[in-house]
Amino acid sequence: MPGSVGEVPPARDVLGADTAAAPTADGGSVVATDDDRDGTVDRVVHYDASGDRTRVDHYEDGRLVAQTLDTDGDGRADTLLEDTDRDVSPDTLSVDSNADGRIDAVAVDTDADGRYDTFAVDTDHDGSVDVLGRDLDGDGRIDVFIDEDGAYGSEPSDPYSGGHAHGHDDIDV
Repeated sequence: MPGSVGEVPPARDVLGADTAAAPTADGGSVVATDDDRDGTVDRVVHYDASGDRTRVDHYEDGRLVAQTLDTDGDGRADTLLEDTDRDVSPDTLSVDSNADGRIDAVAVDTDADGRYDTFAVDTDHDGSVDVLGRDLDGDGRIDVFIDEDGAYGSEPSDPYSGGHAHGHDDIDV
């Protein structure tokens, strides 16, 4: 109800979009924006109590299609969840694990079962994928790896030691 405690009436921002804000129970706030002025929210920005942006939700036709998250609280988005096939379930996860502004790992649910089953990881943060992985049997564990050196098997090879990369053989998805 307009005028109730905590509700801010819609306003036009500098770009002419409809915008509304509301406080959250944890002392933060959310700001919803209808960028194209079609009557539905296109973007919702979440702020924590100190005013730092923690999440941005992106909507198309009233459906959530992507979320950018700041999971480490440094003020920069480091995680992106996307619903690329628009079935109302996220199917792609992208992560910047070292805060350099570049995606280091991507996980994709290729068969729409709600579990990520294909992975690409830049382990040395040079901008190129080093390890590809695939869960072929749906048990939540990576079954097959392909490394930058072309190795193919149940574990990624470690080009620095000539053996298997430590820790990768026990990756749960």
